[in-house]
Amino acid sequence: MITAIIVEDDPFDGARTHNLLQECSNKVMVKAICTNIDDAANAIQNHKPDLVFLDIVLGRGETGFDLLRRFDRPEFAVIFTTQHNNTSNAIGAIRACALDFLPKPILPEEINAAVGRYLDNRMQSAAQIRSLKENLESENKQLKEVWISGTDGRTRLEIQNIIYCESDNSSTTFFLQTPVNRRSTFVSSLSIKDWEHQLENTPICRVHRSFLVNLAQVEKYRRNFADAKLTLKNGKIISVSRTRKAEVKARLKFYNK
Repeated sequence: MITAIIVEDDPFDGARTHNLLQECSNKVMVKAICTNIDDAANAIQNHKPDLVFLDIVLGRGETGFDLLRRFDRPEFAVIFTTQHNNTSNAIGAIRACALDFLPKPILPEEINAAVGRYLDNRMQSAAQIRSLKENLESENKQLKEVWISGTDGRTRLEIQNIIYCESDNSSTTFFLQTPVNRRSTFVSSLSIKDWEHQLENTPICRVHRSFLVNLAQVEKYRRNFADAKLTLKNGKIISVSRTRKAEVKARLKFYNK
């Protein structure tokens, strides 16, 4: 049986999430419903839940991220809940760590699927939350790591270890400087457009419709009248789209001082 806590400042939404869990799954036991982070932090310490359903925007100017900052090393998994009009930056940080979020109003099939995904990946869930916490606390507010979801599970990749990403329309392949789990490439089921949005606050830049490049890995930028190309430190040469030349050149000056 999974033990859970619901953190939701709207009593109606908190009760709805509780009812949906009772109706849709016999695998989850809700230990507490909290409306603020003080009560939620106490409930987590007392009940030590496996899973927390956490609203991103709470009352009194608080956020779900403020709750995570209360714990040096979170040992619980999180499924975020959010209104459709929440900021894309918050959703981007959550997606970068391959974490689940449920848009409100929550649908029965969506909450059931989210619980199922947690059960499939429960051994990694706490580590993903710790990655999110580290990303949120980084001094320059840049993502430090992302999680890749593929057919073989989820894998944590450090941003600085990514050389470039290449798209084949339906998926994105990450090429690494140093192997992870003895592998130098990982395939994500997300499109390169999805990753472009999630990696906005990193040195990784969209340079072509098929490529994202870590600008810290660029050895040389060559431009002539016809085209522009990047030579990476591993020897890979990648063309820069005409419409992206100005942005790439400007960002290269920052990352390659």
